[in-house]
Amino acid sequence: MWIYGGTNLISQLIEKDFIDRYHMTIIPTILRKEIRLFETTHDYEIKLKLIKSLSYNGISDCFMNEDNILLQKNLYFC
Repeated sequence: MWIYGGTNLISQLIEKDFIDRYHMTIIPTILRKEIRLFETTHDYEIKLKLIKSLSYNGISDCFMNEDNILLQKNLYFC
């Protein structure tokens, strides 16, 4: 399932342990105000393992799994 949402939605799904794969797009831009990527009330970390990355036009896409999740052999990235 693909879920696209803001920090509030994503944080709720993380707290309920519903996310096992992350796709983050990084656009190198300097912001004048701090914007948190994730909101959470819990102080813990989730170790991620980079599966694949793509770069184009100065943008990077990173595909990551939780470090303890095995990637399915039949999963392909476009």
